[in-house]
Amino acid sequence: MAPSKTSKTSTKSSKKEKIFHPQSRKADQLSRKAQRKDKLVSLVSSRNKKHDILADFYGFFYHSMPAEGTLTLEELHSLIADVWLKRHDEELETERAARRKGRPKSVKESRLEDLTLRESEQYRTGFEVIDLTHPENVTLFRTWDQKEVPFIDLLRFIRICSASPNTFVVSRPGKHYSITKDLLAQSLPDSGDMELDTYKMGRERRRYDSGVSGTPINTHFKVHRYEREFKLINHAARELFVIFNAVGRTFLFWPILSASTCLDPHRFDTEGTILAV
Repeated sequence: MAPSKTSKTSTKSSKKEKIFHPQSRKADQLSRKAQRKDKLVSLVSSRNKKHDILADFYGFFYHSMPAEGTLTLEELHSLIADVWLKRHDEELETERAARRKGRPKSVKESRLEDLTLRESEQYRTGFEVIDLTHPENVTLFRTWDQKEVPFIDLLRFIRICSASPNTFVVSRPGKHYSITKDLLAQSLPDSGDMELDTYKMGRERRRYDSGVSGTPINTHFKVHRYEREFKLINHAARELFVIFNAVGRTFLFWPILSASTCLDPHRFDTEGTILAV
């Protein structure tokens, strides 16, 4: 019996990683690539953190809306002063009670105190909130899914302060048609029997009436824009008509004029010789 051949085990040689000189162009390229990747990760992290903070802030006012109707300005002040600015009081008391006498403040306690002081100062000088006293704004705010923060840009914002609780300033008028239609109607000139759609918002008005929410419009729309453009087009058409009319007459009637000139009897003498023109 012939001896069996021993099978050779094939070992795959692992691919060695290339080593570049620290001052070479390839090393600089890899370093820039790693720095860019870290920068993108940092930007995404900071953006997500900011998104979460804004979602919590707007979510607080979303859950503070009444089931029906709107809030009064006094109720909005009470909501901010008694609920929003005091939301960290329990955590602060817990941190102060856990700290032993003579020990410095913890990082969490210092951060909460700084946050409370900063928000209190903002409320004293001017605190920007969603206008929960505006009926159309509240109706639109109820359609928010509590996730998409860019949707909030369509809403109307006001700035209130504790120094003058009976007044407010509209900081952002909003971009949705249901909020800006009254402002737009006031900015349009007196047009008699002409409707609002003649001047403004064909597409935006139809989209809103069909139930498509979140349709921003341009509140600085110029009413006479189309009329000015029509005048320019009409003037250009008139100029082109004059030019083509002149050119067409020249090329169309030149042979006839030439023939009639040659056959003019006043250009011939008695012997039939053509006289000079």
